[in-house]
Amino acid sequence: MKILYLLSEGSCCTCSIQEILDKPQSNISHHLKILKNAGFIDSKKDGIWVYHKVKDPEIIKLLDDLSNLITN
Repeated sequence: MKILYLLSEGSCCTCSIQEILDKPQSNISHHLKILKNAGFIDSKKDGIWVYHKVKDPEIIKLLDDLSNLITN
């Protein structure tokens, strides 16, 4: 969920996600692959960098609603 919330603010490269979340690159890449395979994010390679973004902003609204439901 942290990755999705981070990407809801805009496109971000893998290395920036790793730095912000302070997690190993292998873990970040693994979770990005899961999110991409689930259809939640799009990825685009630009030179040596891979940029990721949320595919549909409604995903974030759904996560917010789910989070509110769980905490209430």
